[in-house]
Amino acid sequence: MANNKKSASFSFFMAKLMSPFHYCKAPTLKKMPELTLYIHNNGSNQRKGTVELQATIPEDIEDNLQQLVIWANNLIQLVATDLKHTNQWGCMMCQRPATEVKLASQSFIHYAKPYIILHMFQLCRAGDNRCSLEVNNICSASRLASNGVLRSPIEFPKATGRRYSLSSSCANCLQDDTAREDISRCGGCKLVRYCSRECQQVDWPRHSSVCNIVRTVRWEGWC
Repeated sequence: MANNKKSASFSFFMAKLMSPFHYCKAPTLKKMPELTLYIHNNGSNQRKGTVELQATIPEDIEDNLQQLVIWANNLIQLVATDLKHTNQWGCMMCQRPATEVKLASQSFIHYAKPYIILHMFQLCRAGDNRCSLEVNNICSASRLASNGVLRSPIEFPKATGRRYSLSSSCANCLQDDTAREDISRCGGCKLVRYCSRECQQVDWPRHSSVCNIVRTVRWEGWC
């Protein structure tokens, strides 16, 4: 009789222990949406660099299109600054050493899986010179062909008389005498170039936010 009571008590205890109430379900972690950037960097002699990046969209702006656009524009400016200094770039139009870039984007940021296609044009000089105007014409023709999806090219704001460093120079010190083929690349993203370990270390706090979101890199037309 005592054994039957013990058996019944044990069965009741196990039933309580194994009841759904006692299961501890692991919390479901929300996967934050990502913005994908497809960047096409264009230089002289049909040399190109294609880069894919994926950045996590901040949770507090994912449902606010206006704030999302502002965040994406800031990200593009940061990324473009780094991607300028990735190779021995020449001007897309005249083949002279490149010093500035123009940007033209196709935005699909309102999609369920948002992405932006960014076209970078390496130029000897932006503004109203011949090479820059020819890029404007190329973009205008492409915009017509894409029914207006491709936006007009933009340039980085520049003070009057300011001269930018060579695109092939070190991304930190920006000295033209560092524009050599043998300077090193960042070991993480395999893109941005530095003339010394010291320059890379100094630039890391700024560059790290770009370095960590690079997914793929492909070069075309480079020996």
